[in-house]
Amino acid sequence: MNNIKNAKKAEVDTTKKQNVEGGRFTNTLKSGGANANMRLTLTDNAVSLMSNNPPRQVVLVCQLLDDLGGSATVGQLNELIIGMMNDKNDHFWVDSKSQAYVQDIYPVMASYLNKMIGKEDWTSKKGSFTLVEVA
Repeated sequence: MNNIKNAKKAEVDTTKKQNVEGGRFTNTLKSGGANANMRLTLTDNAVSLMSNNPPRQVVLVCQLLDDLGGSATVGQLNELIIGMMNDKNDHFWVDSKSQAYVQDIYPVMASYLNKMIGKEDWTSKKGSFTLVEVA
């Protein structure tokens, strides 16, 4: 029987992975530059820009923002989406085949936030257009 342990595998250095400052907990979940406290506000022309056919997930986020008066934090949007995913009678967050799927706001923000704020082109043909402002 081999009792030799690999010391390098047993060693765990978590100092690089941890980013704790001051010992206070705050609501700062991050993904793609978005955090729960970031406020998204629809631009005045967001509805007319839907003719550019942004991805369905972006349209859904914009619809939720509109339902919430045009402005909400990422955390508020996430809570609303999670509630919808848990409601068997809600068919808002579904794919093109009307199959409900699980996805919180953070993967959407990771994929599309820079495009939604006009920082990146949607595609080379569509160019950039701004759907939301952030604060």
